[in-house]
Amino acid sequence: MESNDYKQSETSSGMLIARGCRRRRWKSVQMFSFIMCAVIGVQGAYLGYVIGVLTNMERRFEISSFLSGLLLSMYDIGHMLSVLLVGYFFADCHKPRITAIGVLLSSFATFLMTLPNFLYGPINWKTVDTLTTLKNSTNVVAICANDESHQWQFPNGNSLLTGMYAFGPAFGFFLSAWCTDVFVDLTVPENMDPSSSSWIGAWWLGFLILALLYLIFGIPLFFFPKHLNKRTKKRTTAGDVELDELAFSSSHNKFSTTVQPQSLANSCKFVAGGNIKALPTALIKLFYNPVYVGTTCSWIFSAYLIGGYGTYLPKFIETQFKQTASMANVYSGFISIGSMAISTTFGGYLLSRFNVKPRLATLLLLITWSITLVGYLLGIVLGCEQQNLAGKLDNSSKWNFTNECNRHCNCPPNEPFNPVCDGKWTYFSPCHAGCHLQAHNMTWLDCGCTAADSDANVLDGLCKDDCQALPKYIAVMFVSFFIGNLFLMTTVTLVLRSVENPLRSLALSLGSFLTTVLGFSPSPILYGMVVDSSCIVWDSIPSSGEAGNCLLYDNRQFRNKLHISSGGFQLAALLAILFTYYKENNFVFPQEDAGEKEALTASQSCDKTVP
Repeated sequence: MESNDYKQSETSSGMLIARGCRRRRWKSVQMFSFIMCAVIGVQGAYLGYVIGVLTNMERRFEISSFLSGLLLSMYDIGHMLSVLLVGYFFADCHKPRITAIGVLLSSFATFLMTLPNFLYGPINWKTVDTLTTLKNSTNVVAICANDESHQWQFPNGNSLLTGMYAFGPAFGFFLSAWCTDVFVDLTVPENMDPSSSSWIGAWWLGFLILALLYLIFGIPLFFFPKHLNKRTKKRTTAGDVELDELAFSSSHNKFSTTVQPQSLANSCKFVAGGNIKALPTALIKLFYNPVYVGTTCSWIFSAYLIGGYGTYLPKFIETQFKQTASMANVYSGFISIGSMAISTTFGGYLLSRFNVKPRLATLLLLITWSITLVGYLLGIVLGCEQQNLAGKLDNSSKWNFTNECNRHCNCPPNEPFNPVCDGKWTYFSPCHAGCHLQAHNMTWLDCGCTAADSDANVLDGLCKDDCQALPKYIAVMFVSFFIGNLFLMTTVTLVLRSVENPLRSLALSLGSFLTTVLGFSPSPILYGMVVDSSCIVWDSIPSSGEAGNCLLYDNRQFRNKLHISSGGFQLAALLAILFTYYKENNFVFPQEDAGEKEALTASQSCDKTVP
């Protein structure tokens, strides 16, 4: 009997030990790292998704690219403020729970992004007033004779972490491609498809999915302790390790990408207020460091390319090459995210494999960024010409579609943009083409103001062209971005190696802060103004008559302004790296200086021991 009780007790103890092991295994550093990688991936997907649905949001709410860029910059400002506040006030708090609260707040904020779709309600598509119906199966509409007629009316570690930074935006781009293929109200109106100029994708659907992903990965973070078990020789008395040790040091061995874990507790206390008096001195050291200043300036100018060119690349491909929003997102993701994911991985391998010295790495960066500059300049000539538009430019550089022929048609001044094509010329609407009859809902008949034969059919939509520049553009930009990102991590390594160990955390934080404030935040606004300046047809808001979103861009202006602006920022980043390369001639890296001093000390000690 006692033997059975002993066996049962032994079995129960074994089960408890097994459960404890499973719990400790679940609450391990590896599991925490996995969940954090997933959170980083969702955050990157959010950024990629917003860029992918930006054009659809502009159409839905009738806002300009300047205003959409202003909204995007709010993300960077909010991110910057939250990082500073959390880093200052919650430096010594329970980090997993603080992180979990932040992730759940992100989930709630992402869900709020879907609310405008439900608050505004479904789009009220108003069809054209039918004045005449043929006795056969063909519907006929009187257009030119009716002043109020219109067809549509709009209402008011670490490779894993690096991999997730690349995978996240890529997933966001492909998610936006799928969502923009779904109509915004989920029910597609008659005679509309994703290629229609009036098509608005389900921009809100992806935010719902991302909010759910934030929630799924945020809840488990509440159950992690403040201290985690870590299988390493370095242990505390209880065998636990602070989560601060998940941070990685910046000590590189011979410019290798290998990083060593270390506790950042001291540097965190320094930045968060442990020694405020020493902060001005540290900042002065950083600002008088020419290598650090030059590299940080290159970050700032490069941020304009990521936050500006990268943001409006889908819009450019969609409007310039007449692609659907879905395909424009796929191409944009391939050009930007695809090239960066492959090249940074390959470039990191080259730097570590051949132990490239800082000065040589900077020279390689100069060469590769010069090739990227050439790619931007080639983008000026790789595009499609403007369709033949019936009308002329007025004094305000906006297109006037009214001419002598359609003047007597009395087309409404606030008529929605509904382009039609006679095979050669594009007209603002069937009324501007002088059309009287609509057959099969996609073809217009008896159009008296077309350049072609009056008996020719006029089709809905912009005129199609045989422009074949898209494959060339994708190839040139992909190759230039691939080469330009090969040694991108060199800039991070230069920052880390150019400052002393106690200043490295501050150097990265300050560089990130300046890049956000001076680069990422203003870049969408500036590029939004550039994009808006190329617009020739604006939608007007019925309630106020003010300009809403852009309906038609001047292809040549859009292409030239976008790539000249991007080339200018690329040139500025190139000059900043050239300044860094020049200053490296007489610059002594702290790590190399420390190594020389150690070697000298060892040599002197050896000399003393020699009789």
